Amino acid sequence: MISLPIRVEDADGSAELVFEVVEENERRICWLYHLELHLKLPPKAWLRKVRGELAKLENIAREAGCAEMRIRGRDWSKIIIGFEALDGVPNGLRKVL
Repeated sequence: MISLPIRVEDADGSAELVFEVVEENERRICWLYHLELHLKLPPKAWLRKVRGELAKLENIAREAGCAEMRIRGRDWSKIIIGFEALDGVPNGLRKVL
């Protein structure tokens, strides 16, 4: 199990996130536990940025051999596309990679 806190900054602002790769039923799962965004963008640009950065994280997880991406915490269901509800996890979302 590897838990990684990361802070990313660029011209649009910053993001802090914590993710962890775990083994479950002989599959690697990438969990995104914490995502805090400080972006100085208008709403539509903010949305594009968030979705684009999450797609990058999905690609990293896929390249690391993860079969699934899971998110919990804040309710991101109206912002993040391509994910489905994760039963038994409050505000949990999942996506098969």
